[in-house]
Amino acid sequence: MSATRPAGEDVAADGLVAHFQPFYNLGTGALQGVEALARLAGDAGATTPGPFFDAVRDSGCMAEVDRWILRQSVQQLSRLQQEEDLRRLILSVNLSGEFVCSEGFHTEVLEELEAGGVAGDRLLVDISTATFRRLQGADSGAFARLVALQEQEITFCLDGFTVDDLDLLPALTDARVDIVKLHPREIAEGDSDRLSAIVTAVHDAGLPAVVAGIETPISSGRPPNSDSVGPRASSWARRCRGMRSWPPHAC
Repeated sequence: MSATRPAGEDVAADGLVAHFQPFYNLGTGALQGVEALARLAGDAGATTPGPFFDAVRDSGCMAEVDRWILRQSVQQLSRLQQEEDLRRLILSVNLSGEFVCSEGFHTEVLEELEAGGVAGDRLLVDISTATFRRLQGADSGAFARLVALQEQEITFCLDGFTVDDLDLLPALTDARVDIVKLHPREIAEGDSDRLSAIVTAVHDAGLPAVVAGIETPISSGRPPNSDSVGPRASSWARRCRGMRSWPPHAC
């Protein structure tokens, strides 16, 4: 997609397709929801659009891609919800800072949900730590728009949290982020003491932490079925208590 052509309606023509990755509640084994993933379709099959996205970001059109994937995924969820046993599925969507920081973000998200007939409590928006830092420097209404969406029961997850992001915790609390998802690197590097320290700090801030997609208990001394997702946990987080596992090797 070049910077000189309209982006939104033409994304699919460039070979970008929406894939949906399921995620499960490890306590019940039930399908919890689907994560929307953008992929490039080609002769060799769908591939991760890394270089494509780099070009899109350079062109300033990333928000258009976000609008497209949001529309596609909401429509797909709406179709899935026609089946009785899939009506409570959660949709997880990763959105860029360009879209999240835009003044029309709040309105556009609600319009897409309304068009698809999808309730707000079915949407989980992942934003990266880089996007959150960008929000801090955005216009004064940036965080207010997030809160307005939360009032419609939309959940926000901060994605890719590492030890280098501990300085964000006070702002995360003020901004009412619902869930903190640790970067997979914190698992892969195998430093259980550091991982435990990060999770403890997040919990001390009153936020639920997710490690590699698995929710951790606030206190390792509590039984797995206890009410321990944290005082600031969203309705989505409360529904996912069964995903809890700690220590890290249990992941």
